[in-house]
Amino acid sequence: MKRLAVKFSNARESFWFVPAVMTLAAVVLAFATLELDERLELSSLGSGPFGNVASADGARTLLGTIAGSMITVASLTFTITITSLSLTSSQFGPRLIRNFIRDPGNQVVLGTFIATFAYCLLVLRTVRGEDAGTFVPTVSMVTAVALALSSLAVLIYFISHISMSIQARQIISSIGRDLGQVIDVLYPEVHEEGQASSTQADDEWRPQGQPRRVYATRSGYIQDVRYTDLVDIARKADATINVPYRPGRFVPKGATIAEVYGDAAGVDDEERDERTCRAVRIGDDRSAGRDVEFFIDQLVEIAVRALSPGINDPFTAIACIDELGASLRQLAERKLPQPNHRDEDGVVRVHASSQTFEGAVSAAFNLLRQHGQTSVAVSVRLLETMAVLAEYTPSREHQETLQKHAAMVHRAAVSHLEEPADIEALDDRYRMVLDALQAGSAPAAG
Repeated sequence: MKRLAVKFSNARESFWFVPAVMTLAAVVLAFATLELDERLELSSLGSGPFGNVASADGARTLLGTIAGSMITVASLTFTITITSLSLTSSQFGPRLIRNFIRDPGNQVVLGTFIATFAYCLLVLRTVRGEDAGTFVPTVSMVTAVALALSSLAVLIYFISHISMSIQARQIISSIGRDLGQVIDVLYPEVHEEGQASSTQADDEWRPQGQPRRVYATRSGYIQDVRYTDLVDIARKADATINVPYRPGRFVPKGATIAEVYGDAAGVDDEERDERTCRAVRIGDDRSAGRDVEFFIDQLVEIAVRALSPGINDPFTAIACIDELGASLRQLAERKLPQPNHRDEDGVVRVHASSQTFEGAVSAAFNLLRQHGQTSVAVSVRLLETMAVLAEYTPSREHQETLQKHAAMVHRAAVSHLEEPADIEALDDRYRMVLDALQAGSAPAAG
């Protein structure tokens, strides 16, 4: 069931799914309105605004015009989308192509034009002249005109939407929202006020003997690890399993993705190895839904590209730092998963690499420090962000992580500066971090 849910989620985010569903709905609507026309047996639209298409020739002309214009606009929409993808990927990185493809606005726009084209095509084939028994589907004609007017409104929306979606601030904010949502889904539990973060200690994990290794059957990124399945496998075999990689890591074919310890570890059980391989799902791309650092890397990539000599846009980098700071603050307040997974009896059955606050901070700040050490504005904002984070990190481990990164940013930036005013500004921000860390440690120690 979970595998089907994953496949449906992947299909839902693809560019073809929503247009395909809307086209199918248009087919159903066409048959429904044609059936209604057959039952009502309306032969004329009267003298109203649609009276000029009461004849079969007029109906064919109108439907043909709508269908032709819709397929033309759909082609134009697709061309504009591809152009936007090319522009965005060259400026902000190819990782963002996924964001445009899964954008529901772009999917609905393309689906509206294709669905209207399909509807008009199906209605057009039913129009008959006097030689074949006159049939002009009145209700279907009115529906076709309504769909055409709706498509015009959608076109206006698309032009506005695509012009907004390629702006740097909009892209950065969208990634920040996605990152916040993933943190809420993966780590919903919040620490109580004043409570220190739980450590990632693995004192209860003491493997003994030589393990039986389970190897990856293909190269790719680990998209998901079903720990409940691994716990069940280890419990039935009276063994323990170590998973050295977490979602988001790339593994080559033949790499060790699991180590089985215990009395049954030496048993040649191919079925158990196959179940273990299925529990560690590997795909061609990283899974955004299980990997916090996927979105962190997107923001870092935009910032690093903005700091390149060819672009030299520190303001975009600063906007990325602001979003990273907000997300890291959110992550610092959450209970991160422990590496040990237990069975029903409380016995540790699976030990796995898990997300840590230090890992997230390193992913966010290391590349920014390296590429932004010659920019005073970027280094100052990095230290200011760490000072804000320090106010929300009562955990000793979190404080040590922030202090380490703040010291690295300060050293790297000062080593490239000669202006005393710039050095003084960096010294002030660095003292802000240290003061915030000292103030944050007081309630934790008490």
